[in-house]
Amino acid sequence: MVITGKDILTRLGDLIEKHLGPLESEVSCVSPAESAARNSIVFASTKQQLEGAINSTAPIIVTGLIAGPKIESMIDSGHGSADKLFLLTKDPYLAMALCAKHFFSHNWIPEGNSGIHPKAEVSDSASIGKGSYIGANTVIHAGVKIGQNCVVRENTVIDTRAEIGDGTVILPFVFIGRDCILGKNNVVQSFSTIGSEGFGYAPDSSNERVHIHHQSKVVLGDHVEIGASTTIDRGTFADTTIGDHCKIDNHCHFAHNVKVGKRALIAGGFLVAGSSEFGDDFTAGGHCQIGGHHKITDGVTLATVTKVMGDITEPGVYGGQPAHPIQLYRKNLVSGVRLAEMKKNISKLMREVFKERTDKKN
Repeated sequence: MVITGKDILTRLGDLIEKHLGPLESEVSCVSPAESAARNSIVFASTKQQLEGAINSTAPIIVTGLIAGPKIESMIDSGHGSADKLFLLTKDPYLAMALCAKHFFSHNWIPEGNSGIHPKAEVSDSASIGKGSYIGANTVIHAGVKIGQNCVVRENTVIDTRAEIGDGTVILPFVFIGRDCILGKNNVVQSFSTIGSEGFGYAPDSSNERVHIHHQSKVVLGDHVEIGASTTIDRGTFADTTIGDHCKIDNHCHFAHNVKVGKRALIAGGFLVAGSSEFGDDFTAGGHCQIGGHHKITDGVTLATVTKVMGDITEPGVYGGQPAHPIQLYRKNLVSGVRLAEMKKNISKLMREVFKERTDKKN
């Protein structure tokens, strides 16, 4: 797809606050500065990236507003940038995301395919919306409802009475459990499981473990993205829920009855035990762990490898094991590096004190 600077300016609107150079410049792909070609658009968030972009053959460069005076000076001096289009914005990162989404997104449906593949198994009582694609070897069970313009790729299983909202994409080898509900415009990456049976057992008099049948489901809001190999267990008697606009990375696990608010951003390796609840705008770095039955308020961010072992009632940034405010966590990290030195100094001090007391007795 070939687009012009004018196309980008029209699409991004107020996000682009100033432009310098020819709007007729054309591009057909996004590239980093070091490998940019004559058909590339380059996004430069740092000084080093901008210098690389300027020295490349890329015809369109999107960069920060702060670089404006330098670019104007270079163009005025005929430094070889007069033929480039510079689009200046307060947020090059967001501009990159929007450009990639609107101009360079790929088609989820394999080329040359449409409709229901002849090797798919679709129950007579299932309903498939207009414009949806069902891939080969996918199984759609009784009572399933799939909305319009959905994509369900190969070797996926959607169990009884599950509902899939309009525009949702489910990639190969995904399992969607019975009665689960996925909202509109979601993406579920390969090998993920939505609605697996939860982990709950009651010991009997012989200490044999009796499984607790999970009768509820998983409900995903709209615009939710689930990474590869992530599992979300169904609720025991109340639903497990993930709110609108949540983005969840690969290899995460959500146990039964967990409730996540809107706009969560959760990095890979996240583990949460059952019945914990998260407010809106929760963010977690990689490999965080949350105990069961905890409540985390709105606006909480967890540093990488944080362990939460109790409720968090105040918004802010937390880190450590157990989690505590980030300022204290950083101080403890610095202190931890000096533990050996501190032990040595304390031992020396104790010897001196002991010697002083011994001398006084003598």
